[in-house]
Amino acid sequence: MNSFSIAFDNFKRNIKVYSLYIMSMIFSVIVFYNFVALKYNPDFQKANETNSYIKGTSIAVSYLLLLFIIFFIWFSSSFFLNQRKREIGIYAFMGVSNTQIALIYSIELIFMGITATAVGLILGVVFCKLFLMMLAKVAILNMKIGFFISIKAIIQTTLAFFIIFFVNSVLGYINIVRSKLIDLINASKREERLPKVNYVKGLLALICISVGYYFALHARGEKFEGNLLIAIIFVILGTYWFFGSVYSIIMKFIINRKKTLYNGVNIVSMSNIAFRIKNNYRTLAAVAILATVTLTSYGTVASLRYFVQIRDYIQKPYEISYMSSDDKVKQQVRDKLASSKKDIILETSTEVIIIKPHIYAETNLQLGEYVALKYSDFIKISSDLKVKDLKNFKKEKLSKGEILYVSPPSVVMSLYDYKNVKANINNKDYTIKNTLKTPIFGNSIPLCLILNDEDYDLLRPTSQIYEFNGIKINNTDNIKLLEKELITIKPIKNSLHVNVSKDKSFYSVFGIVYFLGAFLSLVFIIATGSIIYFKLISEAYLDKDKYVLLKRLGMTNKEIFRATTRQIGISYLLPLVVGIIHSCVAMSVLSKLIDYNIIMPAISSIITFIVVYVGYFIATTRKYMKIVM
Repeated sequence: MNSFSIAFDNFKRNIKVYSLYIMSMIFSVIVFYNFVALKYNPDFQKANETNSYIKGTSIAVSYLLLLFIIFFIWFSSSFFLNQRKREIGIYAFMGVSNTQIALIYSIELIFMGITATAVGLILGVVFCKLFLMMLAKVAILNMKIGFFISIKAIIQTTLAFFIIFFVNSVLGYINIVRSKLIDLINASKREERLPKVNYVKGLLALICISVGYYFALHARGEKFEGNLLIAIIFVILGTYWFFGSVYSIIMKFIINRKKTLYNGVNIVSMSNIAFRIKNNYRTLAAVAILATVTLTSYGTVASLRYFVQIRDYIQKPYEISYMSSDDKVKQQVRDKLASSKKDIILETSTEVIIIKPHIYAETNLQLGEYVALKYSDFIKISSDLKVKDLKNFKKEKLSKGEILYVSPPSVVMSLYDYKNVKANINNKDYTIKNTLKTPIFGNSIPLCLILNDEDYDLLRPTSQIYEFNGIKINNTDNIKLLEKELITIKPIKNSLHVNVSKDKSFYSVFGIVYFLGAFLSLVFIIATGSIIYFKLISEAYLDKDKYVLLKRLGMTNKEIFRATTRQIGISYLLPLVVGIIHSCVAMSVLSKLIDYNIIMPAISSIITFIVVYVGYFIATTRKYMKIVM
């Protein structure tokens, strides 16, 4: 038999071993093809408002996915190579040269790549329309999606994955050629020993993580990029040291407690974990970091979607707004509404003044004209609009010299935190007590400050005074016609704002980012789970003889199951918990940037991750038991 035939027979014989790996790769190919096909789809190219966003986002996401796939394939292939080294050693012992063995293994890897790419492309083409229909629905794009096969996307996907698998097979070829016969035969006989406990390194790990958290939580303004980079470096370093040292300290503590160690099957499961820390800590640390990236990514896109859902609430609290203190003009507006058969649900009038503050953030900034209103009027408006945070606003209780900064409604996120920043108004210094993101005037007056009532009264005589009027109506049918009628009232022509409809282009952009980001996160979740799966299954083959011996000594199947579930559970749980803690810190930073409570998106991302990992835990336990039994 030639090398090609042997490789093909090996591939068919080991297809069950490769099954999860191939399925993960097939899913990656499906997603990658759909991301690439998105920018070539003629239906989406017709959407002029969002076409540039679709192209830019799909390209960026495709590159990120490709980088992750390269890492995943490299790691998975090293797992398969270690699994096969003893078999390869037997070939070498039989007189087959390392070069020929390496060629057989490389061809086998290429078979896996061809299978995953071919099946992934077929399924990608089949499900492409469904993928695009889901995207159009999430992004609120009013379009018909036809069935479309992108030849360019097929070529790019095939080329990308061919290069990845080819380079990977070459690396495997080099690895085997350089291996010695004795190393190949004894590949599965690794020496396992308890790692040395390093308390200094363990303490440094906790310090590094704490320092990283500190810099992350203080990443605002001009220091944002620098602080964020420092935070990432310290957290990654601290995470690796945590699994290399703190993990060892915890396991040593458990082993030294005899009551715990000799309780049931703990002596088996805890010993397996403790003796393999040295070989496993890098993998667990890498998975924890990848879990952090995945959770944070999904939490971010979910938060942006959450922001979009409440954006109209902030930007458009009224259907109609204008500036006028003339009662006759107000009555004219009411008459126009009545003639258009519009019932007024809410009508509010608030006096405001125009000020020109200097706000001292990182630099001395003069941010043009601001509208200022009394704190008592702000509470009244919030009460009329039934703002959810009204109770919290009432607790603010502005003292003299304190002001509240209202974040512009259109701002998604801001690097600047104006809390405790000084603002100079008419040569008098004020302190910004807090920053709020809440509906007051909406887009009609984007720049707004809230003053203590006494301070407002002092500034009033030297300021321009206006009266804001906001109206909510029972329905918005034919509101464009109503707008034309209201414009005929000359005194309010320049200040009139009528909210005709939702800004669909804005919704579409964030819908695209959310959908593609969520899909990318799903690939990451599947891949990180697969990494732990491959690691644990490789350990199952090493433990097989051990469990056979324990069974002969009287250990029951139920006890073996309990021992393996604890061992597997800790391997999944620990990196997941560390990843969740890291991502919670990251999402708290995001919450400050967008100035919203994003606890619900954060919880949804964590629950999604846990559900997928529970599935992997069950699959790993079943496979592990089949191997060791």
